[in-house]
Amino acid sequence: MNIYHYTSAEGLKGILFSQSIWMTNIKYLNDHQELQHAISILKQGVIQSEIDKFCNDKFPVEEARLYSEMHMKALIAYLDTIDERSPVFVTSFITERDYLRQWMSYCSKGGYSIGFDEANISNNISLNRAERIDIRHVSYKNNVKLTHSFKNKFNAYLLVLSDAVTQSLKDAKLDINKAVSNFKAKIQELSPEILEIFEDFAKELMLTTSYQKNSHFEDEKEVRISCIGNNTNDKANQSNTNNRVNFYSKGNLLVPYIPFHFEKEAVTEVIIGPNIDQRLAIDSLKRLKESHEYNFEINVSEAPLRTF
Repeated sequence: MNIYHYTSAEGLKGILFSQSIWMTNIKYLNDHQELQHAISILKQGVIQSEIDKFCNDKFPVEEARLYSEMHMKALIAYLDTIDERSPVFVTSFITERDYLRQWMSYCSKGGYSIGFDEANISNNISLNRAERIDIRHVSYKNNVKLTHSFKNKFNAYLLVLSDAVTQSLKDAKLDINKAVSNFKAKIQELSPEILEIFEDFAKELMLTTSYQKNSHFEDEKEVRISCIGNNTNDKANQSNTNNRVNFYSKGNLLVPYIPFHFEKEAVTEVIIGPNIDQRLAIDSLKRLKESHEYNFEINVSEAPLRTF
């Protein structure tokens, strides 16, 4: 099965020349409410249910609701600290190869749809398990499905979190706002063993929620590669090219990104979008294909879109 990335002529050139595609910090995506949507899913969905169940089993009935609220606020507070150190980077594809809405949104003055072999990309990712990276189809349902492995990490997290939450609430005399502030201030004072459990679960959760989108975007049928990056300047953590943060300009902003590298065999097709002169576009694309030793098919869009 192929998945498609829509881009401009300049974008096509950069992707094929470098054999890489940019993964953008999720905060800088066009849909600026994505992170808020993911957080709302946490509060309303299965994560909250699991926290409620845990607190109902552990605390007296009259205190369970307060502790449940505190556990969720502590989780979100910790996610904020993770995002500062290890943000999520994503790159997007869709399953439609010649989609009018995508041409209008991303290539209104002419562009290209690059077809990638999803199995080849997935295999490339599976060989790189040292990185926390995955490719998945986006979910447009207001829920997060928890795998068995994810539940195990979540349970381990709740067990160690519970002690910190209990202490924070006691110190704040059950004032939840003060307790959250105390918890945030003392996070880095926790033992390395506990912090490792926190870190492992929080990163897994951030990666999982990066595949959640509002149902209004369901027609996109998006497929994403998501990766936990690293903001540190430590050279030991910057040795992998896939994890090195770079920047491109967008309007008046510098946008952080990391490159995802692919094999040439992963590119199976390039579709030339509605363009002023498709004859010249075909000719130049053939020359690029030969000079850089690619083996993709070249096709022309049938979308009824005129460009000027």
